[in-house]
Amino acid sequence: MKSALFLLLAAALPARADHDAHEEHPAQYSADFLAGAVGARAAGMGEAATAAVNDAGAIHWNPAALTRVEKRSATFMHAGAVGDATMDFGAYAQNLGEKVGALALSVHYQSAGRITGTDENGAEIRGPAPSDLAIGLGYAYKLGAIVPGLSLGVGGKFVRSTLVDSAQTFTFDAGILSPALFSGKLRLGASLGNVGGALKYGETAEPLRRVGRLGAAFQPTADWTLASDLSWAAGESVAIGAGLEYWMRATGDWRVAPRAGYRARTEYGFEALDGATAGIGIASAKFGIDYGLAPFFPTGIEHRLSLSMKF
Repeated sequence: MKSALFLLLAAALPARADHDAHEEHPAQYSADFLAGAVGARAAGMGEAATAAVNDAGAIHWNPAALTRVEKRSATFMHAGAVGDATMDFGAYAQNLGEKVGALALSVHYQSAGRITGTDENGAEIRGPAPSDLAIGLGYAYKLGAIVPGLSLGVGGKFVRSTLVDSAQTFTFDAGILSPALFSGKLRLGASLGNVGGALKYGETAEPLRRVGRLGAAFQPTADWTLASDLSWAAGESVAIGAGLEYWMRATGDWRVAPRAGYRARTEYGFEALDGATAGIGIASAKFGIDYGLAPFFPTGIEHRLSLSMKF
């Protein structure tokens, strides 16, 4: 298992190397929303989800974690960031059994809002409305006889981006998730996203921003989860995130989970509470709603709301 983790992470290292090699002339990347985060639970926990994710959102964080979906899972997220910018994400996953694997489908959409300006007479001009769309398909399989409990996952995405003109491409993801270690309390995971693909506007082709993630999730009891992630993206500095959640019984089969975390990129430092995150979740056996509050680097705050279902 250690060898598999090493190979996956080694494949992501050129993303960091690109940043070092072109520091004076940084490369231009496209469809940055693919390298970002989804889900209100992850937002509240410092965006540490590579090993902690357990629903259909795994198709974004780590496709190997789709094997943690027990039967069927659906999740929907809406996020508001700076100005009129919004992001929406939806995914459905179904576990078809250990001998078959798990499948997932996702739709990821981001809008920057309409650009407006004024003409020479001061009249308002309605400009373009930049947006990005990704439609993804993921598959995960839990190995049996070879390495019991080890999960491998792959995914592919069709990406379309619209500025004034539109461009489209395909890209791929891969992930690995360890079996539950130390009496089922610890999981380790790694993923590599946005491998290949470039959006071409006219004569200029901009590659997608590749991202690598390494994560751990520790559950000392069934109610507590502590998670941490180390991630890096092409052309950007390393990001470190950590978070925790604690589930408390409310009424009937409903439970409540306060969440807290911290996330920082090394280029911005670790000063004050700039990277602090928080959130809360309310869930029953089949339905859940989550809210997350996270920093929007380098300035601003992002609010995320997620709905999830298990059936």
